[in-house]
Amino acid sequence: MAPSRLYPFAILLAAGALVLIVTGAAVTSLRDQPSQPFYASVHVEASYAVAALNVAFLIWLAVADRRQWRIVLTAIVLAAGAINGRLGTTRVLSSSPNNLGTLHAWISAPLFAAIVVIAWSLSPFYDRDPELVRDQGWPSLRSLTTTAVLLLLMQIEFGAGYRHSTLSVIPHLLGAPFVTLILMVAGAFVSQQFPKHGTLKPLAVAVLIITSIQVALGMTTFIVGLTITVMTPLFLAVRLAHVATGSVTLAAGVMLAIEVRRKVQPKQAS
Repeated sequence: MAPSRLYPFAILLAAGALVLIVTGAAVTSLRDQPSQPFYASVHVEASYAVAALNVAFLIWLAVADRRQWRIVLTAIVLAAGAINGRLGTTRVLSSSPNNLGTLHAWISAPLFAAIVVIAWSLSPFYDRDPELVRDQGWPSLRSLTTTAVLLLLMQIEFGAGYRHSTLSVIPHLLGAPFVTLILMVAGAFVSQQFPKHGTLKPLAVAVLIITSIQVALGMTTFIVGLTITVMTPLFLAVRLAHVATGSVTLAAGVMLAIEVRRKVQPKQAS
């Protein structure tokens, strides 16, 4: 089987991982409410389905793919997903369930990003434009995109800590402007420097759009949360969208950072 046929399978796996993130956030958001057991059941069943998809995907990769790094990364995702699932189960019986819940929620985001990267590498767009370009700005695009990914990971951790009551909302609020600024600057710099590049420009634009959506969702979640005392369906939908888009933002940021390292050569010393 051609590796290209794995692309739709990888997209399905990524979609399943995103469902896990959304249903997990719903379980936390609906704490002690009548609908929580339903979402908890969906979350557990989805975890089994995603694990089975991951196993099948790994076997298919081992047979059809020649790029060893994809097989290794998929195996790591499978192992880390199993450990994370165990964390989710253990937290129920733990003396510090909120701490384990925070870790469980945080790990889900980089796992989703890794699956998206694998899917991206199998897409027909991955090697579409092999053109190498040179960084002309300061700070370097490599440092900007790497910093953006690290800040995103920290910001997602703050958000998970707030949802699981291990942190106040303050770190998440204070971190948001810095993360947004770095992401926007990175996306704008890439887009401005390479306006005709077949992969860098679309990825940069995607990062700018997704980040804008995430900021809007975050502001809406915070403002609405100040005005209501009961979790309404609309507020739940906005909150879950904010969590899901956070993971999508991380995936987009990681993809841009990878493409910058693949196709942007460092600035020449003067």
